[in-house]
Amino acid sequence: SDADIISSVLLVLANTIQIISFFFIAGYFVSSISLNVRRLRDIGKRWWWVFWFYIPIISFFFTVWLFITPSKEIHE
Repeated sequence: SDADIISSVLLVLANTIQIISFFFIAGYFVSSISLNVRRLRDIGKRWWWVFWFYIPIISFFFTVWLFITPSKEIHE
């Protein structure tokens, strides 16, 4: 019947959107880790500080602190 066809099309559409969303979120997650580690290295912190970004309330304050901290000077 028509209702079954519409239901099937909507189910396929929903699954397609879910798969695309998964890859978008995974790509965002990987790229954000690399950018956060790079910024942490700019201010002289070690890579494992990146784990602060994944603690719900603390991550907001940590991000604000990260943005207002000046980069360290590199003398070559």
